[in-house]
Parts: sequence; structure tokens; C-alpha cells
Amino acid sequence: MALRSTITLQLPAALGLIIATAMLAAGCKGCNSSSPEEPAASAAPSGPVRMMIDDSLFAHLQPLLARRFPAALLKRAGFAGQLEAVRTAAVDVVVVAGEKQMRQLEKLRGFLGPPRGFAANKIELVAPKKGPLLLDRPQHLLQPALRGPAIVAAGEAAGDAARAILTGWGLAERLAGKLSSYPTSREALDAVRQGRAGAAFVFRTDRLAASDLTVRLNLAARVSNHTPYFVAVPTGGRDPAQARDIADFLAGEEVRKILLSAGLLPPEHRPPAEKP
Repeated sequence: MALRSTITLQLPAALGLIIATAMLAAGCKGCNSSSPEEPAASAAPSGPVRMMIDDSLFAHLQPLLARRFPAALLKRAGFAGQLEAVRTAAVDVVVVAGEKQMRQLEKLRGFLGPPRGFAANKIELVAPKKGPLLLDRPQHLLQPALRGPAIVAAGEAAGDAARAILTGWGLAERLAGKLSSYPTSREALDAVRQGRAGAAFVFRTDRLAASDLTVRLNLAARVSNHTPYFVAVPTGGRDPAQARDIADFLAGEEVRKILLSAGLLPPEHRPPAEKP
């Protein structure tokens, strides 16, 4: 009888424990939905497309892009700024000067499709219009009148082109210690104005704004000196559909005509059309 009584008393207690556990689970289901252990899915980036254009091309493309894509945020930058923007996912479309620079960006993030080359910016050797410096052939770069660094390379892309040009002239080794790099073409032009360099390799787009300096040596007759541009759309950005539209537009005929008329593209030599 004692055993039967004990069993009879314990059954209601066990049943109560089961019911209490079920009620507790039901009551906490709602509060657990905002628990840190189960964070809500992050929303996709929103807002206008952010575009970063290389310094040497910005002035030519900004008016056209502002009319065609008025909601896009346009910013000019050198390669260091572009590198940081891609690293921190702060840009949705990027225009880079130089294949080497594009490859560096590709190591940081993926892109929606391969980067597209769409233009080429001519490299020019410039020096003051007036002065004793004679620069009508490459060997004149060796003259003692060139104080300090003889050649100023503007940024990594122009610097790569300058070294390639000097190699083509057979002067790379003899001028290796006189090739100095600056972040932008504008700083390289200032170095020439201030006498810290006798001449500078710069992008033609930047030289056009420097009326006090002039081209002193015709590079085109001696070496191919056009630096390609690349446009790319990093993954995970805002409005990837519009970003791709902008990239396609940059690679299109309208932009090509503008750059061609500005002298930034080499003239195309197309064979004559065959007569029907």
C-alpha cells in the first residue's frame, strides 16, 4: 500500500513538469527570434551607385556620365584611393589606368565578369616652353642640364609606361636613378615647374590643363605609349544591374568618340570596305 501511494503522488508531479516545460518553450519562442545567436540576415546595400574614375580621365567623362546616369555618385581618384575603395567595398564601378593596377584590384575582390578595357591614354614627355633644355631626341635626356631626377613618372601607370619607353630607347639603365614617382600627374607637372625635374612623363589628359608646359619629344613616332583603361564592377555592390549598364556604356561607341576627339585614343586604321 505504501508503494502504491508513492506512485500515485509522483504521477501528477511528473505530468506538471512536462506541461511547465512545454509552456516555457512556447513562451520563449518569440523572444529567441532576436537572440544574438540567430542574427537577422543583413539587408542588401542600397542607395545610388558609387563610381570612382582615374584622375587622368575624370574631366573627360564626368559631364557625359552625369547626364547619362544622374543618380550615380562620381568621384575622381588616383590608384591608391581606388585600391582602398575596392578593399573596403566603398565603390560599385571603378575605372583604373593600367593593366597592372587592375590585376592588383582583382586580388582584393571578385568582379561581376572580367574587367573590360575601353580606352587608352597617351603618355607624353613635357618640359617648360622656355629654357635652355634641348629635348628633341631621347639622348638629350642624358645631358647634365637636367638637375635632380631627370624624368618624373606620374603614378604607377605612367611610371610603368615611362620605364617601357626608356627601355625602348635603350636608356633605362642609364637613367634608372633619375626616374622619380609622384602620386599624380599634377604633382609631376609641379615638380617640373619648380625645377625639381627637367621633364616629366605624364598623361596627355593632365598635360592639356598645363598651358605653361609643352610636349618636347614626339614619343608616338618611336614607341607605343598608350596606357589602357579598365572598367570593372566589384561583387557585392549597390544596384549591380545599373553598375553593369554603366560599365557597358563606358565601353561603347559614344565614349570612344569623345576620347578619340580628345586625342586620348590612337587613330584607327581600318581597311577600306570592299565594294559589293
